[in-house]
Amino acid sequence: MQYFVFSHIECGFTLGDKTTVTSWEVPDEKTAIGSGAFSGFTGLKSIAIPDSVKEIGDNAFLNCRNLRSVTLPAGLRRLWHEAFRGCENLSSIIIPHGVREIGYGAFEDCTDLSSVTIEDGVQIIGGWAFRNCKSLASVTIPDSVRMMEIEAFKNCESLVGVAIPGSLREIDSYVFAGCKNLTSIVIPETIESIGSGAFESCTGLTSVRIPDSVTKVGYRAFKNCTSLCSVTIPDSITVLEHELFRRCVSLPSVSVPHSIREIGIWAFAECTGIRSFSVPDSVTKIERCAFEGCSNLESVTIPDSVTEIGHGAFRGCSSLVLRGSEKSCACRYALEENIPFQMTD
Repeated sequence: MQYFVFSHIECGFTLGDKTTVTSWEVPDEKTAIGSGAFSGFTGLKSIAIPDSVKEIGDNAFLNCRNLRSVTLPAGLRRLWHEAFRGCENLSSIIIPHGVREIGYGAFEDCTDLSSVTIEDGVQIIGGWAFRNCKSLASVTIPDSVRMMEIEAFKNCESLVGVAIPGSLREIDSYVFAGCKNLTSIVIPETIESIGSGAFESCTGLTSVRIPDSVTKVGYRAFKNCTSLCSVTIPDSITVLEHELFRRCVSLPSVSVPHSIREIGIWAFAECTGIRSFSVPDSVTKIERCAFEGCSNLESVTIPDSVTEIGHGAFRGCSSLVLRGSEKSCACRYALEENIPFQMTD
């Protein structure tokens, strides 16, 4: 397809026009809005984009802080990187079905954006696409989406719920991190991995069920989820990664499946709600600082399968009694660290 690109140079805009131009109509014959065409036009409040436009380039409307409404044409095919980034007064957007990929940072820092509808047909939500959209309370994600990239919805503080489509295989790193009003999440059975920090600092999240399809949960995935009080870990997981549940202060207990081989660094650090913990006999290694700062932890039972306990694994657990067999690694560790020890049968 031949593109007839619209740019501000074509219209003879000067530097001063960036604050004085309040509205504009893109000519009907244009099929693309070029990179940076209206970048920094802080006076722009409205833009008419004709149906002929198939592509909106990188930074096309970057930092158009007073732009309040945009209707993307039904025939749009490409929405490039940071196209509307920093459009602070933009309140809603509908992504038409013909767009296959929402470019990275396309709507990042659109702080008044409260509603997003992504029509069926969109396949990729790029990294940082809606990051820092602090007013975003509602987003519709269709089953056509097969990839949500890193930090796509990070710090969307008003988001209270989101339906993850069954077309996804992975929840990428930090996708929902900092969504502090997200209270519940349903992870579909199609998901195979949850990325690092995917739900970090989702302080309103109260319960999580990780389905059997998931084989890997990245480090810090649920760190600082301070309201989390229930979590289901499937047998398909073999490692509890570093800082996985760190500072989940409302978590009263965790049932660890017998598939787990290793408990990572700071995996349960500062989980002050946990009072007792039973390490399954599949575990061979408890990493350093794994339970550091669990100040209310009173009892941990460690099986003979554990052959290595890292330095400071129970640092700051002032009420703790370790339990295990007389010749176990746990017994030796308790003696070395001056932790009370109780022998089991």
